[in-house]
Amino acid sequence: MKNLISILTVVTLSSLTACSQIKSYFPDKEKEYQYSAEIPPLIYPTDLKINVVPVLPTAMTQVKPVDTAPVVAANVVKPVSAAVKDSSVTPTIDKVYSDEEELAAHLITVERINVDKGENRLRLNVPFIRAWRILSKSLSRKALEVTVRDENSGLFTLQFDPDEQSEKEFSYLDSFKALLGNLRSNEKTYTIKLEKDQPQTDVTVLDKDQKPIADEASTKLLTLLQESIKADLATHK
Repeated sequence: MKNLISILTVVTLSSLTACSQIKSYFPDKEKEYQYSAEIPPLIYPTDLKINVVPVLPTAMTQVKPVDTAPVVAANVVKPVSAAVKDSSVTPTIDKVYSDEEELAAHLITVERINVDKGENRLRLNVPFIRAWRILSKSLSRKALEVTVRDENSGLFTLQFDPDEQSEKEFSYLDSFKALLGNLRSNEKTYTIKLEKDQPQTDVTVLDKDQKPIADEASTKLLTLLQESIKADLATHK
């Protein structure tokens, strides 16, 4: 009896093994189609395909940030701003007039002086080039007719009427006559010379022989120029 049971057990196990072997030769196409249609294929990352061992974040080397702030040496002295000036220090003449374009208008002075020979002159505390520009502007301001400008010699030749009335003294009739040129009948030719004397410049009136004069007409002309220069400088203060 025991032998019969053993034989039946062996036959049963052999049958099951044979069935499994037969199924392997005939796969279930329906299940394979279902899996391929419903479940997309798994895409592996690149690092897994090449068998790279992943590194944990905690194991990565921490890089300290680099301090990009500029290094300032302890012994380097910063330049003092040009706006900060010592009021107790008086600039020298050469420093003041080193750049004539930056010369402040309130530093320029013009005064009428008398020399030992009795001649009148204007004195500007600026070099010749600056004084030439100032005087040219003054002549244009007063509408004086300049016939010759010789900067190399420092000479202006102009027409001036010492008896001409000022605009405040003009009447309506005088204004009409001025349009006709009748009020300029007393015009005379005068020569103004700029004498270089660094760091200042003197302005004198010369006669026809190129000699300084100190008559009433030359005094009026210098006074007129002085007032005009002061008015121009006042507009820049």
